[in-house]
Amino acid sequence: MVTGKGGVVKGGREQAAGGGKKNVRREEERKIEQQRTAFVHKQQQVYVLVFNTSLEDRKWASGGMVASVINGDSALSWQQRVEDAGFQHVVVIPLGGDRVFLHCSDGGDIWQVFNNALHFFRNVVYIYS
Repeated sequence: MVTGKGGVVKGGREQAAGGGKKNVRREEERKIEQQRTAFVHKQQQVYVLVFNTSLEDRKWASGGMVASVINGDSALSWQQRVEDAGFQHVVVIPLGGDRVFLHCSDGGDIWQVFNNALHFFRNVVYIYS
């Protein structure tokens, strides 16, 4: 048996001076616990949808507004009502439920159109700002 700073060498295996069997057992228990934890994490995987928008998409979305239809009409009937009022370039996109997205198809400012026809839009939609 040879002794040194690192511990006792016995039978070709290095063991800690304070009792090698305890350290080996702790190491084995730690490995088993890591395997259990890895298995649990593998079972509990959560998938997250990652979507990266382009600059063009962000510019398009910032040029519109989100509104809620007040009187319970569908988005399609409301689109017809907007066209009948003379706003051919205003497009109504349904978002689900009573929410719609309004934007100008000709690249104009929807807020300017909204402010110029406030009397029409105020009776039909609620605007989220």
